[in-house]
Amino acid sequence: MYDEFLFKAVKYFGSQKNLASALCVSQQAVNHWLNRSKKVPYLQALKIDIYTEGKIRIEDLNDEEKELTFLLKQKFSQKVPVVYLPLEKIVIGDKQCPIYPDFQTPHLVTVLPNQMLPILVSDDNQLIACECRLRIYRSIDCKVKVYRLNAKNMLKTSANVENLLKDFPISERVAVGMFVEQELGNRRGRRTDLELPDNYPEVTAGNETREIAARLAGFGSEYSYRQVKELLKYAIPELIKAMDDRLITVSKASQIADLPEAEQYLFMAMRKQKNQ
Repeated sequence: MYDEFLFKAVKYFGSQKNLASALCVSQQAVNHWLNRSKKVPYLQALKIDIYTEGKIRIEDLNDEEKELTFLLKQKFSQKVPVVYLPLEKIVIGDKQCPIYPDFQTPHLVTVLPNQMLPILVSDDNQLIACECRLRIYRSIDCKVKVYRLNAKNMLKTSANVENLLKDFPISERVAVGMFVEQELGNRRGRRTDLELPDNYPEVTAGNETREIAARLAGFGSEYSYRQVKELLKYAIPELIKAMDDRLITVSKASQIADLPEAEQYLFMAMRKQKNQ
């Protein structure tokens, strides 16, 4: 019985290799589950359940811990959903990476998918950030790990969201903040599903919305959040990358972004030469 659903899991991810990569195990382990044990270890079965959005349930792969399964599913339902999606389901729209607007970075393709951060999408699979990373996934043609963000749920579990985003580059966290601003700004009249949770105070458009967006995106203050939003309009890609890599502070990057483009390039070239 278990092997039937395990074959479905392999088909969902595209191959034994892709499934193994998603679960951070060896391909030999997956092959062993298929041909010998006929059962998936509990932790890996739980991951498959989560990554496939319940299309392949943990109970179908391992039914040894029914009470624990019930408790874990309750707990995970309160967190940001993480799933694996086919590339074609992610809608890019007009999103574009501010550092690599064109795919001119072939060395990035050598980065393995399980070493990269997930993609950030809305609950209807619209891309929020990470367009360049999505291009890398497209080049190796595999399902991608995504975090589904929803403004209402983010407000309910703000501590989880802030912890989730702490490792993401600053430029991508700004995109999350802008997503929250847009969602909160659109919640009245058209989107009743975006009404604020009962335990969250009502906010007005403008400053209060930006403050919430800044906090959820992991910025210490609304001022820092506004600084980064503004500098992304004028900063050259090298400056944005230096900020994302935490080689230059947001405040310093903001000052440099005020300079004409030619002077920004000159500053970054001099800085690179000095550090060599």
